Amino acid sequence: MSKYKIGDKVRVISNINHHFFNIGDIITLVEKLGTDGWDCQNEGREWSLSENEFESVNVSSEVNIFEYPKYQKYVLKEELKKMS
Repeated sequence: MSKYKIGDKVRVISNINHHFFNIGDIITLVEKLGTDGWDCQNEGREWSLSENEFESVNVSSEVNIFEYPKYQKYVLKEELKKMS
């Protein structure tokens, strides 16, 4: 059984299945697909992600901004400011 449910807000942490969300985007789970897949929405965009591509926004995690491309560092820094 999944630890997530429809309507949960999650943060995108990877792009394994070639979705078009940005790393760090907060998205909403809208439909369960199979054992670990989800249809997700954000600002009118909808893509399918697996559970290993996102994390709960309620879970505190350390983010190493150096693991992400330079253009995403600003987004991650802003997200970290919001969390503090």
